[in-house]
Amino acid sequence: MSRGFTLIEVAIALTIFAMSIAVLLEAQVSSLHNADKARGLTVASILARAKMVDIERKLFDEGFTLNEVNEDGDFTEEGHADYKWKYRLSEVELDLSALSSLCSGFGDDKGDKEAAGAGCEDMLSGLGGPIESLLDQISKSLRLAELTVTWPDGKFHESMTVRALLTREDLGVQAVDPFNPGKAPPP
Repeated sequence: MSRGFTLIEVAIALTIFAMSIAVLLEAQVSSLHNADKARGLTVASILARAKMVDIERKLFDEGFTLNEVNEDGDFTEEGHADYKWKYRLSEVELDLSALSSLCSGFGDDKGDKEAAGAGCEDMLSGLGGPIESLLDQISKSLRLAELTVTWPDGKFHESMTVRALLTREDLGVQAVDPFNPGKAPPP
């Protein structure tokens, strides 16, 4: 009696082999797709970082303006014409009107919250002028930079948005060493 494989055994073996190859190919395609997405995001991150430096340099060279600034373009000079950028510079508005809502939480355990809340609001209203002046100076010294980078990804477009608060160089803020408050931190 001769020993060999029947047609059904060969067909089952080929089916298992074909399914295994399909799974391996799918894993490889997924891996390539993920690598391409990671590459796109890495390039976008590097370009966004460089553009934020350019925005900051331009802001310091031209000075802080009171108007909102919107500009857009692409990264052709950097060798990535398919990557586009758009940024917006705007004033930062600080509003402390919400502080008065904190006053409602003051008071003692005996239910005298109304009197304590009124005292808190009186104190805040007395500080209104100096606080408003301080907030005005801070608002004039801060700008919000919002940069969006977009790039093609097959039929679609991917994008990332980066936000940063920029301060004037002459703001006069000095770093303090938290472990030794009398001295500046080591370089």
